[in-house]
Amino acid sequence: MIPQHWKQPDFDITNDITALETDEIYQLSFISSTPSQDVTLGNPTTITITDDDVVTVSFGSLTYSFSEGAGQSSGINISLSTSIAQALSVTITGGPGTQPSIVVISGSDVDSPVMFQAGDVSVPLPNFGITDDTTALETNEMYQLSFSSSTPSQDVTLGNPTTITITDDDVVTVNFGSLTYSFSEGAGQSSGINISLSTSIAQAL
Repeated sequence: MIPQHWKQPDFDITNDITALETDEIYQLSFISSTPSQDVTLGNPTTITITDDDVVTVSFGSLTYSFSEGAGQSSGINISLSTSIAQALSVTITGGPGTQPSIVVISGSDVDSPVMFQAGDVSVPLPNFGITDDTTALETNEMYQLSFSSSTPSQDVTLGNPTTITITDDDVVTVNFGSLTYSFSEGAGQSSGINISLSTSIAQAL
């Protein structure tokens, strides 16, 4: 007795690590039989291989620090945990405060979406300007950047935010108004001795 049903031999499925792949679709069909007389070959079957890889978007570091005197940021990279098969756009938002679409850092707007092309695993955040004021004794300016959305969003995990610190590099010099003062004994008291600062300050001194 020949069985009416038999199993198609198993075949291997390549498990790559590339995310955002489209489904792979294959067709199996009968092309011939032996014997062929009184044998009808039925319809083909379609086999779909779905992608199960997830890509995580991350900042290159959880913290970045720049001096005011640097003039602009540099070296802020955004990376992917694995390669991708199609373009990916990631939107960045942050603060201080509530700024849902524009990130203001030290007076500069940071509102460019970051684009990854197929095959990319790391791209730089466009550099932004840093305001170099002349006020001394400022506390560090701290801002947070985070990922708010991505296109596409399926199989994309948005990683942790990063904190950007702008450090003050201004130095204040304390001076007497003059290198010499002269008073007569008869004046009874001094007057007009001033102490000045070379630049404005952000806190009491």
